[in-house]
Amino acid sequence: MSARFAFAGFLAAAIVMPLSAQAYDPNSAQPAPASPNPGTQAANSAVQASVDARVAANEEGQAQYDADRSAYLQALAQHDRAVDRTDARYARQQTAYADAMAAWRWQVRRCKEGHQRACEMPPPAVADFY
Repeated sequence: MSARFAFAGFLAAAIVMPLSAQAYDPNSAQPAPASPNPGTQAANSAVQASVDARVAANEEGQAQYDADRSAYLQALAQHDRAVDRTDARYARQQTAYADAMAAWRWQVRRCKEGHQRACEMPPPAVADFY
Protein backbone atom coordinates (compact mmCIF):
# COMPACT_ATOMS: atom_id res chain seq x y z
CA MET A 1 0.00 0.00 0.00
CA SER A 2 1.42 3.35 -0.90
CA ALA A 3 2.02 6.13 1.58
CA ARG A 4 -0.77 8.17 0.02
CA PHE A 5 -3.36 5.48 0.77
CA ALA A 6 -2.03 5.01 4.28
CA PHE A 7 -2.26 8.75 4.93
CA ALA A 8 -5.82 8.89 3.59
CA GLY A 9 -6.81 5.99 5.86
CA PHE A 10 -5.15 7.68 8.84
CA LEU A 11 -6.95 10.94 8.07
CA ALA A 12 -10.30 9.18 7.81
CA ALA A 13 -9.68 7.36 11.09
CA ALA A 14 -8.63 10.61 12.79
CA ILE A 15 -11.91 12.20 11.75
CA VAL A 16 -14.18 9.30 12.64
CA MET A 17 -12.46 8.20 15.87
CA PRO A 18 -13.40 11.22 18.02
CA LEU A 19 -17.05 10.69 17.09
CA SER A 20 -17.03 7.00 18.01
CA ALA A 21 -14.84 7.48 21.10
CA GLN A 22 -17.51 9.58 22.83
CA ALA A 23 -19.76 6.71 23.83
CA TYR A 24 -21.99 7.56 26.79
CA ASP A 25 -22.04 5.29 29.83
CA PRO A 26 -25.50 5.54 31.44
CA ASN A 27 -24.10 4.30 34.82
CA SER A 28 -21.65 7.19 35.12
CA ALA A 29 -22.21 10.27 37.26
CA GLN A 30 -21.62 12.43 34.21
CA PRO A 31 -24.64 13.97 32.55
CA ALA A 32 -25.58 12.67 29.13
CA PRO A 33 -23.74 14.48 26.36
CA ALA A 34 -25.68 16.88 24.24
CA SER A 35 -26.58 15.70 20.78
CA PRO A 36 -23.97 16.64 18.16
CA ASN A 37 -24.28 19.98 16.48
CA PRO A 38 -25.84 19.62 13.01
CA GLY A 39 -23.21 21.98 11.66
CA THR A 40 -20.47 19.69 12.96
CA GLN A 41 -22.15 16.70 11.37
CA ALA A 42 -22.32 18.53 8.03
CA ALA A 43 -18.67 19.51 8.29
CA ASN A 44 -17.69 15.94 9.13
CA SER A 45 -19.69 14.67 6.16
CA ALA A 46 -18.00 17.21 3.87
CA VAL A 47 -14.55 16.22 5.12
CA GLN A 48 -15.37 12.53 4.69
CA ALA A 49 -16.56 13.18 1.14
CA SER A 50 -13.33 15.06 0.43
CA VAL A 51 -11.27 12.19 1.85
CA ASP A 52 -13.22 9.67 -0.23
CA ALA A 53 -12.65 11.76 -3.38
CA ARG A 54 -8.92 11.99 -2.68
CA VAL A 55 -8.68 8.25 -2.08
CA ALA A 56 -10.45 7.60 -5.40
CA ALA A 57 -8.13 10.05 -7.18
CA ASN A 58 -5.11 8.36 -5.60
CA GLU A 59 -6.33 4.96 -6.75
CA GLU A 60 -6.71 6.26 -10.31
CA GLY A 61 -3.26 7.82 -10.14
CA GLN A 62 -1.78 4.58 -8.81
CA ALA A 63 -3.41 2.61 -11.63
CA GLN A 64 -1.93 5.01 -14.22
CA TYR A 65 1.48 4.80 -12.52
CA ASP A 66 1.36 0.99 -12.62
CA ALA A 67 0.38 1.05 -16.31
CA ASP A 68 3.22 3.48 -17.14
CA ARG A 69 5.75 1.37 -15.26
CA SER A 70 4.58 -1.79 -17.01
CA ALA A 71 4.88 -0.10 -20.43
CA TYR A 72 8.41 1.10 -19.57
CA LEU A 73 9.53 -2.37 -18.48
CA GLN A 74 8.07 -3.85 -21.67
CA ALA A 75 9.94 -1.31 -23.82
CA LEU A 76 13.13 -1.96 -21.84
CA ALA A 77 12.85 -5.72 -22.41
CA GLN A 78 12.32 -5.14 -26.14
CA HIS A 79 15.39 -2.88 -26.25
CA ASP A 80 17.45 -5.46 -24.37
CA ARG A 81 16.48 -8.14 -26.91
CA ALA A 82 17.60 -5.83 -29.76
CA VAL A 83 20.91 -5.16 -28.00
CA ASP A 84 21.43 -8.88 -27.43
CA ARG A 85 20.87 -9.54 -31.15
CA THR A 86 23.40 -6.82 -32.02
CA ASP A 87 25.91 -8.20 -29.52
CA ALA A 88 25.50 -11.72 -30.93
CA ARG A 89 26.04 -10.42 -34.48
CA TYR A 90 29.15 -8.51 -33.39
CA ALA A 91 30.52 -11.66 -31.70
CA ARG A 92 29.92 -13.68 -34.91
CA GLN A 93 31.75 -10.99 -36.93
CA GLN A 94 34.73 -11.09 -34.55
CA THR A 95 34.86 -14.87 -34.75
CA ALA A 96 34.64 -14.80 -38.56
CA TYR A 97 37.50 -12.28 -38.76
CA ALA A 98 39.66 -14.29 -36.35
CA ASP A 99 38.97 -17.50 -38.32
CA ALA A 100 39.83 -15.77 -41.63
CA MET A 101 43.10 -14.47 -40.15
CA ALA A 102 43.99 -17.95 -38.87
CA ALA A 103 43.33 -19.38 -42.35
CA TRP A 104 45.46 -16.64 -43.93
CA ARG A 105 48.34 -17.34 -41.51
CA TRP A 106 48.11 -21.06 -42.35
CA GLN A 107 48.17 -20.19 -46.07
CA VAL A 108 51.25 -17.95 -45.65
CA ARG A 109 53.05 -20.61 -43.59
CA ARG A 110 52.32 -23.29 -46.25
CA CYS A 111 53.53 -20.93 -48.99
CA LYS A 112 56.79 -20.24 -47.10
CA GLU A 113 57.26 -23.99 -46.68
CA GLY A 114 57.33 -24.25 -50.46
CA HIS A 115 53.80 -25.35 -51.29
CA GLN A 116 53.14 -23.47 -54.53
CA ARG A 117 49.43 -24.17 -54.47
CA ALA A 118 49.06 -22.24 -51.15
CA CYS A 119 50.91 -19.30 -52.74
CA GLU A 120 48.50 -19.19 -55.67
CA MET A 121 45.32 -19.25 -53.55
CA PRO A 122 43.51 -15.95 -52.99
CA PRO A 123 43.53 -14.64 -49.41
CA PRO A 124 40.59 -15.84 -47.32
CA ALA A 125 37.49 -13.63 -47.25
CA VAL A 126 35.88 -12.91 -43.89
CA ALA A 127 32.44 -13.39 -45.42
CA ASP A 128 33.31 -17.02 -46.11
CA PHE A 129 33.64 -17.59 -42.36
CA TYR A 130 30.59 -15.65 -41.30
